[in-house]
Amino acid sequence: MIENSLRGGIAKISRRYASANNHLVKDHDKSKPSRFITYLDANSLYATAQSEPLPVGNFRFLDEWEIKTFDLDKVSADSETGYRMRYTVSNRATPFAQRLPDGPRTPN
Repeated sequence: MIENSLRGGIAKISRRYASANNHLVKDHDKSKPSRFITYLDANSLYATAQSEPLPVGNFRFLDEWEIKTFDLDKVSADSETGYRMRYTVSNRATPFAQRLPDGPRTPN
């Protein structure tokens, strides 16, 4: 269940060396233009993983009755129980698909 969902990503450093020249560094040269080095974590994967509760056990599949009666609107964002979902969306206009703005894009 979880192993099939593991994904890797590209990690890239576009320059091997960068130097800053601003009033915050000890070798600041006022005769040269200011330069700052910025670290951007556009996805914030590490910070998000460290600040959210992580699944630790008691994994199971829902039975047929639980699947039929499952209501996503009744699951609070801070619920003790989390859910992983695998779904196929054939029509993006369905109410369920419209509530998935951050999910993978599907054909119209």
